Amino acid sequence: MPSKLIIFSVFAIIGSILVQCCHGLRLNGGRTLSMKSRNLFTIKPNDVKGDENLPQKYGPFVIDMPLDHFSTNGENGTTFKSRYWVNTDYYKPNGPILLTNAGEAAVDDASYVLFNSTVAQLAQRLGGIYVYMEHRFYGSSGPENFLQELSKLTAEQALADIAYLIRNIKFSDELNVPPVPKSKVIVYGCSYSGSLAAWMKDKYSDIVFASVASSAPVEAQFNFYQYFDPIIRYGSQPCINSIQKVVSTIDGILFGSDTKQVNTLKALFDAEDLYDDDFASLLSNPLAEYWQYGITATKNNFQDIICNTVFNSTTNTTAEQDLLIFASFVKSYTKSNLCKDYNNLSSCVGTHNATDIQTQMQNDPSTASWVWQTCIQFGYFQVSAPHGEPTIVSRKLTTDLFERVCQLYFPGMDLPKQPDVNQVNEEYQGWDIQLNNTIWIDGEWDSWRELSVHSEQANRKVQNGIIIPKATHCANFAGIDKNSPQYMIDIQDQQYTQLKAWLQE
Repeated sequence: MPSKLIIFSVFAIIGSILVQCCHGLRLNGGRTLSMKSRNLFTIKPNDVKGDENLPQKYGPFVIDMPLDHFSTNGENGTTFKSRYWVNTDYYKPNGPILLTNAGEAAVDDASYVLFNSTVAQLAQRLGGIYVYMEHRFYGSSGPENFLQELSKLTAEQALADIAYLIRNIKFSDELNVPPVPKSKVIVYGCSYSGSLAAWMKDKYSDIVFASVASSAPVEAQFNFYQYFDPIIRYGSQPCINSIQKVVSTIDGILFGSDTKQVNTLKALFDAEDLYDDDFASLLSNPLAEYWQYGITATKNNFQDIICNTVFNSTTNTTAEQDLLIFASFVKSYTKSNLCKDYNNLSSCVGTHNATDIQTQMQNDPSTASWVWQTCIQFGYFQVSAPHGEPTIVSRKLTTDLFERVCQLYFPGMDLPKQPDVNQVNEEYQGWDIQLNNTIWIDGEWDSWRELSVHSEQANRKVQNGIIIPKATHCANFAGIDKNSPQYMIDIQDQQYTQLKAWLQE
């Protein structure tokens, strides 16, 4: 391990700069990407309407949603209040209905989506109505005892919810909106919401005219180690090399037999109380977060922060010095973002006891819903690569962590040891799904592209496909404005032109 002299000299050089950069970034809520949900639709500029100023005519509205759309034992009369919002400002006679399901998080602010998102802008250009709905068992859309009803939280039920809303939604009589399917419905989503959009076109083609599936991981996968591959593939090579050397140094200690050395290592990160795999998960979070959410059309925080500040190849540091700088960065990131609402590190990222899990559930109830969906159906467990393949996360991060979390989150519920990803891929055809009237959009650098129809593993030609250069997750969902680069304007124009052509056929 490095000497105290090296520790003090390195911290003196970079400590103040690093703390400033981490506090200044203000990421949208720190959450472990491995197990916790993330609401992609809450990221918005400061100059849009807030929900406190949202006129009542836009919602939220509620519809009595069947708890079980497929019940055969008389339970189909049980309902819950499902929330949705509507923007009819742009409607012109016989215009389409555009619908987005918010996916795996509570809707905390619908205003940006209703007025400033790409979907809202397309609704305006197409003379359509925009409907934005909250997913079952997230936010306020679900039964009060939702933990007892989690068996009803499946993709099949969520799709049936969307169909039910499409068939039963009521608009103002003054608008004179024709019933569906005469009014054509376009389902639009990104991430899991994008998968729902694609699956709606497949399963409910009688009422869904077209879909736009962005960053949609339609292929379920248990061991999703490829999540980190785009970072290795597209990141700055000197930076990636430095990260790999640091991770190799960490693993050399974690897999060694010197307990004192392991404790000294964890102490650098203020993580002495964490088990090895929880420690590995902690270290993976900022890398994934800055890549997935830190790269936009106008900035690249992964390069600016991770590569240029933390792993700066121009400073000619050793692997030990890089480890110390990384430790300082992770501590600042954890304190100001990932675990700022927790009393201690174990209660924030610990996965070895029920008490820590209960604390995490209480701090973010939506986490339980998404954990359930991944444990039962999707997997998506982001782990280190198999031995022999390159990795930028510790090889202590394995599927064992996720299998344990699934059991601790839902004790006594007889969960399977692993999610049934084969059944999901058989039911929805995975990345082999073929759809008409569907636009597929992916960021070239998006980690979730590895499970989309544009995955290199899928090895297929995608009809009506768009790959956004050097973009990551859901890059196209944010609407365009005066600061948008021309290629993002062109991509929205491409979507508009294609949807308009289909509508006019």
